[in-house]
Amino acid sequence: MPLDFPNSPSTNDTYTDDNSAVWQYDGVKWNVITGVTKTAFSGVKAILDADYTLTATSTAIPFDTEKFDTESYFTPSSDTRFTISRNGFYRVNAHITPGTAGSGSSYTIKIKKNGTTDLATVSAAPNQEVVFDETIEFAQNDYIEVFAEESTASGTIESDTTFFELYRTGLALASEISHWESFSGVRANLDSTVTTNTTSTALSWDSVDFNQNADVLGTNYWAAGTPTRITVKVTGYYRAYSFIATNSQGSDSSYTIILKKNGSTNLESVTLNASNEAQLDEIYYLTANDYLELFVDNSDNTGQILDTAYLEVVRLGV
Repeated sequence: MPLDFPNSPSTNDTYTDDNSAVWQYDGVKWNVITGVTKTAFSGVKAILDADYTLTATSTAIPFDTEKFDTESYFTPSSDTRFTISRNGFYRVNAHITPGTAGSGSSYTIKIKKNGTTDLATVSAAPNQEVVFDETIEFAQNDYIEVFAEESTASGTIESDTTFFELYRTGLALASEISHWESFSGVRANLDSTVTTNTTSTALSWDSVDFNQNADVLGTNYWAAGTPTRITVKVTGYYRAYSFIATNSQGSDSSYTIILKKNGSTNLESVTLNASNEAQLDEIYYLTANDYLELFVDNSDNTGQILDTAYLEVVRLGV
């Protein structure tokens, strides 16, 4: 049956077809935004079957068993590598647990792209779990590995709590990619430290790692003209994830971090000590033109937010 789109639609009008797929008009054409055309899940999870012995030389960890693998990301013949199948944005979630041997921060864990580019480097103590959980843009045939070493050459990686997980959150924008398949999200960063005081103030973001809006009209989530705001253009479900770290100034619980919607509605909050860090991570239902901001203050009228802070917002569905 042919589609019977409304005559003379206005931008952002929607239409539901006989298969319960929802379409939205972008001012020029109709785009599928939800329904039976949703793309299938694409991802992989692999584990260790036994503890892995480390040396003092950084070595890629060979994983043993797949829990799932929908698109041949992992093969036994290249058991350290997880290879990207299509250009897009992927969630990398690695949990690596050192064993009991060693001392201090004798373990070094790295996540690498294509064997040379460090995505993360963490020093860890025995029994200290290392978690890497980020959204990253990859190109087809890029591969990811987990490297580890222990300075005394007596360490291990524990099998029962170590795993590597990767799943696609959306494809890179291209003419042949549908609205629903395309990734839609942003990560805004600080490029320098921000001084705090007793006045709760929204952080002003300096740059973005990615800022791709696949929704109609294609307006980016972040713009330099309103640097504190991440603004959604289409009603739907969004994951808001932020990382905050403080410097050595201030006392116990003197920092207050609040994620706010539209400048007034508190969505989530946390208190921090000096030299502390926290993550806020929740899913919210937001309506078109809602905006999120991250407010900070220090009751001791001192302190700084470090330049490692960021706010990430990713569309999960409409």
